[in-house]
Amino acid sequence: MRVTIKPFDHADPLTIRQRRLPHWRQDGCAYSLTCHLGDSLPTHILQLWSGVRGHWLDLHPPPWTDAEASEYHERFTEQMERHLDAGCGSCVLRRPECAQAVVDTLAHGDGAQYDLGTFVVMPNHVHLLVVPRPGHDLSDLTHAWERISAHRINRALGRRGSLWSEDAYDHIVRDQAELERTDAYVRQNPEKAGLQQGMFVLGGSTEGWVFLPSNGLARQEKPS
Repeated sequence: MRVTIKPFDHADPLTIRQRRLPHWRQDGCAYSLTCHLGDSLPTHILQLWSGVRGHWLDLHPPPWTDAEASEYHERFTEQMERHLDAGCGSCVLRRPECAQAVVDTLAHGDGAQYDLGTFVVMPNHVHLLVVPRPGHDLSDLTHAWERISAHRINRALGRRGSLWSEDAYDHIVRDQAELERTDAYVRQNPEKAGLQQGMFVLGGSTEGWVFLPSNGLARQEKPS
């Protein structure tokens, strides 16, 4: 894991935005991000989740305490990840050419626009650790990843239309210990979800670009 972070500054106000990523913002911090396919969560679950989340946010205005941040992550982010791990929707990311399109897209700006840590491409969603470089907004990066990867996947599948959900789940990483725990969570997610080899791609960024697919270790030079 190449990503390192500056210590979280509790004296620096932690801003929150409900409609635009990152929901929590502090310059120089790492983020744990989950992006999911548009059909991977039933509409009624998304509507219920959004309503309950909105009410909770109204009752807990920033700045948040560590306990409130942890409560949000457990009640909302982890709950949605459990639904995603159930394998709902089309699960097109299980196809090698689709998973590779996501990997190539993430690799493109690593080291320039952001520092990419561990990531895993699951059948219907992607978990990743990332530190945006100065001048690069996480929301803009996420929209670029989704737009470019959707174009590549649609071309591979001979289809058109939207692919990713407009919503995503992010969690600000507050210290190195939490970074290590989150890194372990991302790595263990396929096993936790009961996936077999060939159903996911686990990767990370080091001196070059090391891919850790489910069927073994392969090395590839980082794209220029």
